[in-house]
Amino acid sequence: PDHRLTAIAPWGEGVVVGTEGGGLLLLGDLDGARPTLRASVALSTERISDLAVGDGLLWVATFGDGAFCGDPTDPAGFRALGPSSGMNSRRVTSLVRLPGELVAGTAGAGLWVRQDSGASERFVQKGGLISDFILDLAPSGDGALAVGPGGASLYRRGVVSTWTGGEGLPSGVLRAVGADGRGRLRFGVAGGRMGRRGSAETVA
Repeated sequence: PDHRLTAIAPWGEGVVVGTEGGGLLLLGDLDGARPTLRASVALSTERISDLAVGDGLLWVATFGDGAFCGDPTDPAGFRALGPSSGMNSRRVTSLVRLPGELVAGTAGAGLWVRQDSGASERFVQKGGLISDFILDLAPSGDGALAVGPGGASLYRRGVVSTWTGGEGLPSGVLRAVGADGRGRLRFGVAGGRMGRRGSAETVA
């Protein structure tokens, strides 16, 4: 792709990549010398910020027009999950698909949760969320862990719990979160370091 890659997710025997300015691309033949472009998905915005897979669908976060879901092999079938679905922000930084609900982090509007029933709820800093600007999200057990300036918040079944720096989290500004091969949460820290919750272990 001739654009900066921003996200990647497995799909069938290939992968879907999100780009900055080029939308979604479905790539196959990954064992060959050069991946094959199988499909290109043109959404209402080409700024993709995150991808997740669940329930046989690809869930797409965009930095400009909310979220979408659909099948990359059927580009025309994608549907929008934006302001008309209760989302208060078009700038979505990250998302996690949980059983029965979609959790989306936004740039300035906190955490947005949409139930499969169509109901939605928003969590903000004034209500206990770590920040209204969510930098990253990752699955954590049956919930989703959000990181933002100052620490992290765990969303689980309509309840948010928050930890600030020094409460078992790596010191510094948390920028990213993900699980390693043993299911332990790892945090990316501003300045090029990595740590995990409940431990002083740090990797430069």
